[in-house]
Amino acid sequence: MAISSRTVLIVAGDARNADALHHTLDHEAYHLLEVSCLKDALAIAARQPLDVVVTDTALPDGTGLVLLREIRRVHPGSMRILLTPMTGVPMAIEAMEHGDAYRFLVKPWDAVELRGVVRAALDRLWREREDSGLLDRVKGDIRQAIARAFPDTQVIRDANGSVLLDDSEEQAAVALAVG
Repeated sequence: MAISSRTVLIVAGDARNADALHHTLDHEAYHLLEVSCLKDALAIAARQPLDVVVTDTALPDGTGLVLLREIRRVHPGSMRILLTPMTGVPMAIEAMEHGDAYRFLVKPWDAVELRGVVRAALDRLWREREDSGLLDRVKGDIRQAIARAFPDTQVIRDANGSVLLDDSEEQAAVALAVG
C-alpha cells in the first residue's frame, strides 16, 4: 500500500489542537482528513475507509471514546489513537484493553511521538493486511491440495472455516472395543 494512499482522520475538539495536529502530520505523505466534531467524523467514516483515526477525548458534540467505538464497529481494521489529558489515562487504558483504541497519548502530546505512533499504526495495519492475504493464499493452497489428493472426499467446515473431521468410524471402533 502506497504511503500516500493511507487515510488519516484527525478529529480535534478545538482550533488550537486542530492546528497542532495538522502541523504535526501535514508533512507526512498521508491523505489527511480533518474535522472538529463527532458528527462530521462519523459522516466521513460512513463514506470512505479510514486507516488511522486520531481523536481528542473531548469533542463539542460527544467524546473521542464514543467515536472510536463507532469507528471500530464500522472499520474494524482501522487503527485508533486517543489523545487524552492525564485524568483520562484510566479510561484510555480501558479503551485499549477493550480494543477500542490502538494507542493513546497524554496531552500535551509530543509531535515526534505522535508521528511515530501514527507511522507504527500504519506499519502494523499494512503487516496485518499482508499477513491476512498470505494466510488466505495458504488456506486456498491447502484446500486445493486436499481436493487433488482426496477427490472423492467431501470437506465439511464449521462457521469459522475449520475442517470438521468425521470420527464416526473411530467412535464405532471404540464402542466395539469397550462393549
